Amino acid sequence: MGRTGNPPSREEFVSLWEAGVPIAEIARRYGGSERFVRHWRNRFGLAPRMTLQRPKGRDEKFRALWNDASLPRAEVARRMGISRHVARHYARHLGLLDSHDDDGGVEQEDGPGPGDPTPEEIAELAAYHRARRLMQKGFNFDDGDRVWTSATKGGER
Repeated sequence: MGRTGNPPSREEFVSLWEAGVPIAEIARRYGGSERFVRHWRNRFGLAPRMTLQRPKGRDEKFRALWNDASLPRAEVARRMGISRHVARHYARHLGLLDSHDDDGGVEQEDGPGPGDPTPEEIAELAAYHRARRLMQKGFNFDDGDRVWTSATKGGER
C-alpha cells in the first residue's frame, strides 16, 4: 500500500533526515515510497520539513509588477499565475501592503473571470436547486414550461 520497504534503523534514518537528504532519496535507499518515509518520520517523532519555496527571482518580479501603477491588480495576479486574493497576501508578505492597507479587494472594473458563471447562470442554478428541494419535500409546482412533481421518477410529467 505504498509503505512497503525495509524498516530503517532509528539512528541511520534520523541522521539522513537531519542531514536534509531528500525524501525521494531516503525512500529509494529503503525500497519504499514517500509515504513510507512519512510513516517512519512520524514513528521516530521527527518534525516534517518545510519543502515549499518560491522560485528565485519571483519576489523581484512580483514587486516590479505590483509597483507598476499602470497595471490593475488582476493583471499582476494573472501574470504571476495566482489569484487576486493570493496576490494581496503575497504583497502583504513582501511588505508592499501592511495589514491595515486595503487595495480595494476585488477591483470594481474587474468582472467575472474566465469560466466564472454569469449572474443569469447562477440564478438558473439556484432556481433548479430550490425546485429540487421542494420536490424532495413532496411539493408539485409549475415553472411555466413544465409541471414538476416529486411523484414521478424524473421529476417531470
